[in-house]
Amino acid sequence: MKNMPEHSTHMESAIRSQPSAIFNILMEESTDFRNAATSIRKARRLFIVGTGSSFHSAVYGSYFMREFSSQKFVYTRTSYEFAVYGETLNRDDVVVVISHRGYKRYSYLSLKKARSAGCVTIAITGKGTSIKPNEADFIFYTVEQEKSSAHTVSLITSMSVLLSLAVYSSGSGDTDTSGKLRSMAKLLRDDIQASIDMAFRESGKFLDTFDNSGCLWLSGFGVNSVTAVEGALKFQETSYIRASGYETEQLIHGPVRSSDLTRDTFIMIADGKSTDRTREFYWSIKEVGGKVMLILPSDDGTATFNYHMTGLS
Repeated sequence: MKNMPEHSTHMESAIRSQPSAIFNILMEESTDFRNAATSIRKARRLFIVGTGSSFHSAVYGSYFMREFSSQKFVYTRTSYEFAVYGETLNRDDVVVVISHRGYKRYSYLSLKKARSAGCVTIAITGKGTSIKPNEADFIFYTVEQEKSSAHTVSLITSMSVLLSLAVYSSGSGDTDTSGKLRSMAKLLRDDIQASIDMAFRESGKFLDTFDNSGCLWLSGFGVNSVTAVEGALKFQETSYIRASGYETEQLIHGPVRSSDLTRDTFIMIADGKSTDRTREFYWSIKEVGGKVMLILPSDDGTATFNYHMTGLS
């Protein structure tokens, strides 16, 4: 810890602020949420757009929409793809642009393109953003600008805004919607707090055996494939190590052949549907002497960490 870069302490502070930040957004009741959700529900298509972590938030958002919203025509695009190659838009479309700071070139151009086409536009951005009030029909503010360049609480709060929009656009009555979001807010606050506490408590076991001269391979199925890619990005941004994130089956069928089991480490993320297949991969890496960390959900919904690492006592 003595050699920890200064920005890592800012990141830890941001990570530890996540439970309350999520809770505050999900508990927020505003006419903007209801009106934006009505536009989403009535739209011909919904596009969710972003770059980097904001794009990963967009992909999470598409899962939320499929799970909770009555709007099923949901498309995710990187900001560059949307601005330069994107589909022809019209006023029946809704476009959500996620940009924490607001000044990313192609996110701004995506918002401008959607406005020019007459689309309903929704911006999800941080406080102190460069996005002006008249540059989107709805603007939802998340948290203050982060001191770390690795966005943590800003990522998860943009996801919280998307979750709120998905639930509000379900078509349920206001009372049912508000009650559902309040229940989610309390559950997520407590579960994420428990997961953060466990991660900081248990991560030393991982750090004691991790060889940063090797590659870190992260993988998951379903929405956890996005978590794997985002996790790899965070390791790259904050620790300057080689890390790659994959959907697990994609990793099994090719890239894993280039791994160096004497130095590389694997982190596998599973949920209920993917536990069996993930365990198969876990045991195959363990069998040949690889270092593996397996993250599984516990019965109460929080993450549990099961380790097998060479040299781990």
